[in-house]
Amino acid sequence: YAPLFVTALVTIDPATIENGCLELVAGRHREGMVGEEWAPLSEDKLGLVPVPTQLGDVLFFDSFVPHASKPNFTKEQRRILYLTYN
Repeated sequence: YAPLFVTALVTIDPATIENGCLELVAGRHREGMVGEEWAPLSEDKLGLVPVPTQLGDVLFFDSFVPHASKPNFTKEQRRILYLTYN
């Protein structure tokens, strides 16, 4: 297990609020580990902000950035490629 992971999110289909785009918490990565290791975080206390993306958009974030996404309940695909390096 590595001390740090860096992830590149590559958007293949538009990711919208309606289809469950990635949500991030700005600035919390500076705090180090938030919560207990391997335990889910309580989303209501984090202040997750949706980050909609379009085809070809790339986002980079590390393992200390709290993130989540909601389920896709639309009929549209939400394909996203995640490349993680440690």
